[in-house]
This record gives sequence, C-alpha cells and structure tokens, in this order.
Amino acid sequence: MAYDCVKVIVVRDGSAFLFSEFGQQPVKPGDVILLGANVLCGSEPEDHITVSTMYLDTDYVLDQVRWQYAGFLEDRLDAQGSRTRSTPSPRRSSGLARTRRAC
Repeated sequence: MAYDCVKVIVVRDGSAFLFSEFGQQPVKPGDVILLGANVLCGSEPEDHITVSTMYLDTDYVLDQVRWQYAGFLEDRLDAQGSRTRSTPSPRRSSGLARTRRAC
C-alpha cells in the first residue's frame, strides 16, 4: 500500500520478506526501513513479526532536514533537491547494531 507521507518501520522481533517495486528483501530485528512518499510496499512474515511504524508528513521531514543543515541549505526546496541527489532510491533498509549490558 502506498502513502503520501514518509514511512519509517523498525523491525523489533521476528522476520519477514519486504516486497516493493524495487524487488524482495528479507528484514529481521534491528532493521529500519525508510519508504518515501507514494512507494508501494507490502510484507509477508516468515512466522511472526513485530514492528513499530512512524508516518511522517513529507513537508515536516523536509523542514527538519532544512533546519538540521541550515548552514548548507538556503530553503526547503534545497532540502528536497539535496534529498533527491543523495538518495536515488525512495526505499532504504539498514540494520541497527544491538548492544546489551549486564546489570
């Protein structure tokens, strides 16, 4: 299903296959999936999966990028152009390192 906002998905438990217009990719705990606006995507759990999902307004994200990099970007349009140049694919997936400390 496609949304008109940025979608951030954090895989907390289990595993699945993520299907999109860019192909199929396995996801596991610790993976973070970033989907641009209007990107079709679905998933099929292998057994079970627990995720946390954030839906972020595209304008809000662009404003945050603009303020984060105010020294380099003149306005929102620069932020949008910068995002397009730096991330050619509207879908990103990466794993987060996990660390555990004994109490």
